[in-house]
Amino acid sequence: MKSVIYKIKKEDTLESIAKMFGVQPSQITPQKFELGDRVIINIVKNKYYIVMPGDTIESIAAKNNINIATLKEQNKGDIFVGRQILI
Repeated sequence: MKSVIYKIKKEDTLESIAKMFGVQPSQITPQKFELGDRVIINIVKNKYYIVMPGDTIESIAAKNNINIATLKEQNKGDIFVGRQILI
């Protein structure tokens, strides 16, 4: 995870800062701020995987060191060859 420090400018809102950095408002701390304050924006880079022949949800989870339930939650629907899934 990468963190960025951002100095609050006039008319900044939690939502506008989140949109500017392409994150969710929950990734910004503190959540309440004033002009001139500095906030920390936690940027999580998403990793994707292309499903290959012979892959199963279990094998993908094992290869990428991720919990099977988490993998299923992040990727609703069928997992099929060629589908790009979020790891």
